[in-house]
Amino acid sequence: MSWSWLGSDDVDDNDEGNEGQQSEMGWGNKDSLIFLIDCSKPMFDGSDDEKPFQLCLKCAACTMKNKIIGSEKDLFGIVFFGTTKTQNPSNFPNIYIFQELDMLDAQRILDVEDLLKDCNNFKENYGHSFDFSLNDVLWTCSNMFATSSQKIGHKRILLFTNNDQPHKNNPSLERQAKTKAKDLFDVGIDIELMPIKPRVGQFDTSLFYEVPYVG
Repeated sequence: MSWSWLGSDDVDDNDEGNEGQQSEMGWGNKDSLIFLIDCSKPMFDGSDDEKPFQLCLKCAACTMKNKIIGSEKDLFGIVFFGTTKTQNPSNFPNIYIFQELDMLDAQRILDVEDLLKDCNNFKENYGHSFDFSLNDVLWTCSNMFATSSQKIGHKRILLFTNNDQPHKNNPSLERQAKTKAKDLFDVGIDIELMPIKPRVGQFDTSLFYEVPYVG
């Protein structure tokens, strides 16, 4: 599933091969991928090892291991949003850059695996909050691409969340987020939605993430 104006495919078993083709099309430039993970409280609901946030970290660790073997020069980063603590250059509230956009190494993978083991202390170490702006979140990711010292080819954001309407009671923030997503598409940054089914009901992309394509 992806934001409709982006037209990007879901991550699948052929992803590594696709990235290789994209890298060749980029004349040797490094591909770059940011895992953008919702850290609000609903992402931590569920039993041990079944929490949505844990599934995201497992996916991140798996992707990192695949990349370090098959495309070690590609860039990878992890951004949390919906945290109480803040860590980003613009000091946007409730956004925490866990790993900067950079080439992978064994330590970065270990850091993700250590966090996976310590998920029960996430609230104490990072906190949970709904007071974030998805516009600021996307701006943070865009800035990470823009300020990279590496020459970047394909730029991609994977957005992991179980919230199908992040700004339900704030039309202004919703409008800003959709505008920012379109701006990123216009400069060649793909955003792929990775929806996680909430505990109650289904993930309804029509509430926020399905936007008519504007040519």
